[in-house]
Parts: sequence; structure tokens; C-alpha cells
Amino acid sequence: MSEPGSEPRSSEPAAPRLRLGWVVFWLLLGSWIGGSLYTYLTRDSDPEQKLEQVSREIETELRSHELSKRLLSQAGSTTAPPAALSTLDPLVSRLADERASDAEATFLYTVIRVEQGYDPDPEDLERLRLSEDRQLRAVAALYAYRGVSESVAYDLADELPVAPFAFRLAKAQGLERAGVADSRDGLIPTKALTSLQRAAMLIGFFCFACPLVFVVYILLKLRGSLPSAGFPVGAIDDDDAESLALRTTQMFALYFGVGVVSGMVGGHALSTAEGGALFGSLGVISVVILSRYPVLGLDWSLSRLGLNLKNFKINLIWGVGAAIVELPVSVMMGYLGSRLLQGLPNPEHPISPELAKAKSTWEVLLFIFMLVIIAPVFEEICFRGAMLPAMARLMKSPAIGILATSLLFAAIHPTGIPAWLALATTGAFAAITVHQTGSLVPAIVLHGIHNGMIYLMSSGLG
Repeated sequence: MSEPGSEPRSSEPAAPRLRLGWVVFWLLLGSWIGGSLYTYLTRDSDPEQKLEQVSREIETELRSHELSKRLLSQAGSTTAPPAALSTLDPLVSRLADERASDAEATFLYTVIRVEQGYDPDPEDLERLRLSEDRQLRAVAALYAYRGVSESVAYDLADELPVAPFAFRLAKAQGLERAGVADSRDGLIPTKALTSLQRAAMLIGFFCFACPLVFVVYILLKLRGSLPSAGFPVGAIDDDDAESLALRTTQMFALYFGVGVVSGMVGGHALSTAEGGALFGSLGVISVVILSRYPVLGLDWSLSRLGLNLKNFKINLIWGVGAAIVELPVSVMMGYLGSRLLQGLPNPEHPISPELAKAKSTWEVLLFIFMLVIIAPVFEEICFRGAMLPAMARLMKSPAIGILATSLLFAAIHPTGIPAWLALATTGAFAAITVHQTGSLVPAIVLHGIHNGMIYLMSSGLG
């Protein structure tokens, strides 16, 4: 009942207000995802980038083939490994459609087909011979005749560059056709195969341990011994969720802005590894400073988001256990995504070419620092610390919030659409681990182990 003289209260619910925090969040995230998709879909439009990218695919497949041969030999098996480059048939089909008007596509198509055991198509050799590129003309001459003298073959081969890998393979193939016995020596470095074999052994251990750890987890959950702690921020309302969405936007914008400004100021004087490590570190430091200030009147310190030392040792164990289960599943999802979306360009992160070029120990250590420390810390704070509870509140369900955040985590990476299944799997495991433990530490550990293993595999694959 209203007080005398006062206006009667309306029984109608208040109209929902426009939450600008979410508007800004979706605008920035949509722009970022759009940029990532543009980077991925236009990656092959530059002929030089296309040549390098396809060359890496060829090298990766050849290294996998050589590893299969080595493992079968060490096991004493007489089973023949799959034919070389047989998994590149979808790429071959795409190049076959392009080769009539693209000399580099003709070159790449010919290299793959020769490696698969076919003779070069005379029409393709004619296209290469008429090319304006002197190196492609040398490839045509090198492929043109079987049994050409070794001296002539070496003269032609010396005209080819050592990079990208497709030229090294063409050189080996041409010398092989000329009868040179050791033409493939050093084509696939023994060190790289050894690294790849170690990575395969580690993956094998993870695959063996994965079901054991998962079964133990399920049994303990069924017994009620592992209650979920919930998200680190605890229960939140719609205003809290909006504030967290805006904080996520601020962190992304600040991290990106620091990287752009730092690159403009001093990027020209640093290598890719040095610049990435420095700018990434400055970005994380900026996010730490930002966390000291409230947003929409609410405080979201890093400790409140889940980055603290509470139960640190137990959380480390949780992170390792979660990584053991996550990595085999993620690798399987990556393979599934690539098979389901064969018509799309192969997934590859823009930093992968730089990783492949890293030769010095200093550069390798800086890349490892970026992948294992910087990226996991920043991404877990943003995605699982701030975005996840906000999304769970928006979707009215922790499970749907985990799914939505994991999909956004995948889409924001410029790796490519075929990798989304694998990336979303990693994001989902990290999110479930955070909800189980109430801490970001296990997710950071899981993320770091995942990135480290992917780097180990990629360093062996080329």
C-alpha cells in the first residue's frame, strides 16, 4: 500500500535497459573475429605466402611419412607405410584447378605429384618452361628428362633456392631422376625426426594416461568426493556480468593497443621473437595494472578473477591432470576438423612460419616463453577469469556459458576454421577445470602444457 500523498508504485516490471558494456564487448569481439577470419581466408592470396604455406604442408607430411617409416623399421614391421603425401590429395585437387593460370600452382602441383610417384605432366612442364620466373624454368628443365647427366642436373639444381621447402624437394627429385644416389641426404634432418619421435612418444603417453585419469575423475565425481567450487568470482548478477564483459573488452583493447604502439616505437629494431616476447610481456603487465581499477563501480582484481596462490600445489596437479586428458582429445578434434573441412585452406597460426625459422637458442626460448607463459596467462585471465562467468550469467547456464566462451576462444584465433574444433576443446577443458577448482591456475597450467606440446610437435614437423 502506498504512503499517503505518495505516487502509487507501478506493478509492471522495469523495462530492460540497454547494457552498453555488452554492446562494446560484442562490437570489439566481432571485429577481432572478423579480422582473424580475414587473415585466414586471404592468407593464400599473396603468391609468396601461398608458396611458403603449401611448402610447409608438404614438408610436414613428408616428415610424418619418414617418421612412420622409422617407427615401423624400429618395430621390425614389414608393413608398408601410407604412400608419401597421400593426405594432400584435397590440396592437389585445388592446385589442379589453379594451375592453368598460375605458374606457382603448377610448380607445387608437379612437386607433389612427382613425390606421389607420377611423372610430370608435359603440359605442366611447358607452363613452367614459359614462366617469367627463372627458377621455375630451371625446375622444368630439371624435370624434363630422365637420365640427364649428373653435372647438368647439378647445374640446374644450383639455380633453385633452398627455401621454401618445395624447391629443396624439387631439387632432390630432379637429382634423383638423374640417377644421383644421395640426392635426398639432409632433405629431412635427422634431428627433426628425432624431435618428432619424442613428441610422438609423449603423445602416446598422454593417450595411454588419458582414459585412466578420466575414469578416476568420473569415479570420484560419482562418489561426491570432488564437488565443483564454481567460478572464482562466485555468484554474480546482471550488473556484475556487464561489468565483467566491459573489463574483458578493456583487457583485449589494452593488450592489442600496447602491442601496436610498442611495435611502432621499437618493433623495427627487434626480431619477431624478441618483439613478441617484449610486447606480450608489456601487454600482460598492462592488464595487471588495469585490474587495480574498478569498472562500472565494481572491483575485479586478479585474485578475485581466480589468479592467486590459494591451494597452489593442488591446482598445479589439477592442471597437469587436465592436460593429460585434454591433449589427446584436442589432437583428435584437430584431425577431425581438418578432415571435415578439407575444402578450406589448411589451418595455420600466423606465428608458425616464424617458429619454423627460429634457429638460435635465444629465439627458441623467447618463443617458448610467449607460448607457455605469456599467452596462457593473458588468455585465461580474459576468457576464463572474466568472460566465462559473465557469459554464464548472460546465458543463464554455466554449461552454455562454457560452450559459448569456448567457441569464441576458438574463433578469435587466426589459425583457421578447421582448427576451431580443437581450439574449442582446449577452451572447454580449461573452463571446466576453472569451474571445478575455482581457480585460474589449473587452466593456465593446462594451457601452457598444451602450447608446449604443440610447439614440440611443430618443431619436429617443420
